[in-house]
Amino acid sequence: MIHLRTLSSRIAIALTVLIPILVLIGWTINNQILTRVFLQFTPMNPISAILFLMTSICLIATQTLKGQTQRYCFLSAGTIMTIVGLLMLIKYSGGPDLKIDRIFFEPLLGINRMPITTSFNFLLLGFILLSYSSRYVLASIFKIIILLISVYALFAYLYNFIGIYENTLHNPMAIHTAFLFCIISIYLLVKEDVWNRHIIEILRVKKLFIPIVLILIFSISMLLAGGVSVLVNNNLEQQSNLQFKNQTGQIAAFVESRMNLYIGSIYGLQGLFAASNSVTESEWKAYVSEINVPTRYPGVSATSFAPKVFLEEATRLPFKIYPSVTKEYYFPISYVSNFVQGTSTAQGFDLSSESERFKTLSKAIDTDTPSATPVVIAAISKVPIFSVYAPVFKNKTLQETIEDRQKNIQGIVSVSFRLDKIFPDLFSTSITDDRVNIEIYDTPSAETMQKESLLYDTNITSIQNVKHKLQEIKKIYVADRVWMIKFTANKNTYLPVVERYGQEVVLVLGLLFSILITMITYIYIRSHEQALLSKNVQLEALVKSFPFGVLIEDEYRKITLGNAKMMNIFGITGEQKNFVGIPVLQAMELIRPNIKDYDEFKRRDLDIVKKYDVVVDEKIELANDIVISRSYIPLYYHEKLHGAMWIYKDITEEEQIDRMKTEFVSLASHQLRTPLTSIKWYSELIEDEGKMTKTQKSYIHEIREASDRMVSLVGSLLNVSRLELGTFAIEPEKADLLEVVEVAVREAQMNFDLKKQKLTYTHPEKLSAMMLDTKVTHIIIQNLLSNACKYTPENGSINLEIKKVIAKNGVPTSIQISCADNGYGIPIQQQGSVFKKLFRADNVRVLDVEGTGLGLYIIKTVVEAAGCTISFTSQENKGTTFTVTLPLKGMVPRSGKKSLSEAME
Repeated sequence: MIHLRTLSSRIAIALTVLIPILVLIGWTINNQILTRVFLQFTPMNPISAILFLMTSICLIATQTLKGQTQRYCFLSAGTIMTIVGLLMLIKYSGGPDLKIDRIFFEPLLGINRMPITTSFNFLLLGFILLSYSSRYVLASIFKIIILLISVYALFAYLYNFIGIYENTLHNPMAIHTAFLFCIISIYLLVKEDVWNRHIIEILRVKKLFIPIVLILIFSISMLLAGGVSVLVNNNLEQQSNLQFKNQTGQIAAFVESRMNLYIGSIYGLQGLFAASNSVTESEWKAYVSEINVPTRYPGVSATSFAPKVFLEEATRLPFKIYPSVTKEYYFPISYVSNFVQGTSTAQGFDLSSESERFKTLSKAIDTDTPSATPVVIAAISKVPIFSVYAPVFKNKTLQETIEDRQKNIQGIVSVSFRLDKIFPDLFSTSITDDRVNIEIYDTPSAETMQKESLLYDTNITSIQNVKHKLQEIKKIYVADRVWMIKFTANKNTYLPVVERYGQEVVLVLGLLFSILITMITYIYIRSHEQALLSKNVQLEALVKSFPFGVLIEDEYRKITLGNAKMMNIFGITGEQKNFVGIPVLQAMELIRPNIKDYDEFKRRDLDIVKKYDVVVDEKIELANDIVISRSYIPLYYHEKLHGAMWIYKDITEEEQIDRMKTEFVSLASHQLRTPLTSIKWYSELIEDEGKMTKTQKSYIHEIREASDRMVSLVGSLLNVSRLELGTFAIEPEKADLLEVVEVAVREAQMNFDLKKQKLTYTHPEKLSAMMLDTKVTHIIIQNLLSNACKYTPENGSINLEIKKVIAKNGVPTSIQISCADNGYGIPIQQQGSVFKKLFRADNVRVLDVEGTGLGLYIIKTVVEAAGCTISFTSQENKGTTFTVTLPLKGMVPRSGKKSLSEAME
């Protein structure tokens, strides 16, 4: 059965391969479905598809490749992505456009550039790939940033706020680009066990892991269902909007054409005057009667003709002009035909007497086109009316200029309309229905549709109180005036009943789907845990039967198994089940009182786990003088770490035997040293007598050399018995030398402060990481600083300096660590013994400076074993400078059973 995590990884890798390939095929065959998913969405840039393919190769490399091959794969892909992302961001910031995102398919791409968010994400992804094996915290932060940006892009598409997203970030990320970024960032986050180890550990301890997983799955599935619901709703809204726009467009077109038909009646009146130089009142009335205005044009209330009359002609008219104002000329109504009962004849009324009428009249003359007056309330009928004026000229030829038209104007024909008649006629047809409320405003702008400019309102109350409305505003032209028609409708009335509740149906189905997925996940997790429980029962029986202590921890450092022997070794009381299931670090605190050097025990534990290397037979001393050995075996399955096994053995008896051997060697060495010294001394006295033959002197010389060899051998045995160094390991790894030295300096600062000494630390701003055993390096620096502090008087000064050694050709060859003091110095006659074991110079012996004489011996031994060198310069009473030189390649690894800290105990 494939593990869920393994299956998820394979699906993620498959998608990162398949989607970019489909996009590239889409660009090749110019298929917009493959490049856009939906036609209204942004297409994925082909360079983005190529970079995603490179990322998929890196993801495959995490499963199949190892070592340098995997590293080269990540370096290549990371470098290319970083360069592409950086150059695109430079372009967006105003830099040069190298068109790197349009190398291919440029004729098809047009203005579809790689979005700024995509460029930024590829820049971050490039850095992540470059630092993949280093586990930088910054890389984990970048993964989260990529995920957040991509999730925002997805929800921008799902919940239809892509407009905001587009305005703020130039152009939006393609939907499948965002989807792939989400997959890749989640894959890299989950792949990195160190990132989520502590979080998952806490959740499991608190028994919250399964509930939180189920809540997350339910929430994600509901979010996706909500997104689909929004898309469905948007689609339904688009359908209703389209149907609504089509209907309102038809109504507006009908109203405009019908009004043009009404206004067209004035052209017949103009034609009457165009056919004759003089039209009598009887001819006028006969024509109006013939065209049957009340029937053909129900909204027309009156037609009239107003000639242009100069002042001197006004007195000869058969009617009186009103209002009575003296001026150069008038346009009094002479012929009038009323079609609505109760309407004033208005004969003699001067059309040029009112400002609005005069403006309309003048405009009609100047433009030689019908011109409409604003809507006014009639004086007698008290209903809203408006009139349309058209000019009649004396000269029947074309009037070329405004001056010609003003000079040759004969009069004005007009048609008056009553709104209470014309609008019922307009909307009495089947073009309208009760689904649409119609408001007509006499205004040139949709922003100024005020109540006072309202001409007509169907006033459908069932629509006015609806929350979800459809609205549309159309503009039509009535003569030379602009009318705005505002349409309002309930959007639900434009959808069939089944489609009307489509969003709710999708939400319910999404809820059921979310519950189903959550239940399936819960069943899977529970069955998986039951299978593991069955295996654990078998493993527990095996572990309990071991004759030595065993502790098994999972990948999150939680104790999964342990036997009674292990508990007895560490003096743990209580039931075993209370110990199993807690984190290792918490269990270590429980046994703290039973460990002789707990801090070292814990430090070494963390160091072992960090490296995941097999460790065999490390010695640990307990507080009750019991000595145990521990071994560490990491447990791998399919090249994936699944935990570790610790084996503890009681080796107190073996240690006692070794101690007895050591004590015997030490005792024997001490007992042999006195007679050997006597032999050497008396042989020297005999040799100094000088009263011997040549043969006798040769015998004495042989005795002295043999005694020297014996003394040297005894000294070596004493060193082994006292120091118990044995063979120690040196384990270099990539590390920052400056960080290691900084820690040692901080630890030593207190000693300098106690003696009121000044410590100066100088170093380069930055050094490349090199192969170092950090513990060995720390001990070297610590001993150099400790010696400088001891052998420098109060108020002295010490200078620690790190620098590169540059060859004549300018190439760095090594790194030097120098520790200089202005202390007691070393007598020149004793400088040759500085690195000897137990050596202490005479001048410090007299001063009774505390010390064992082992520090420099240990430093030299370790430095040389690591492939480095140490040297010094000294002058008595002026100070000493010790210099450790490290090759640029770093320390040389050395295998051994003991660490340096054990060798120094």
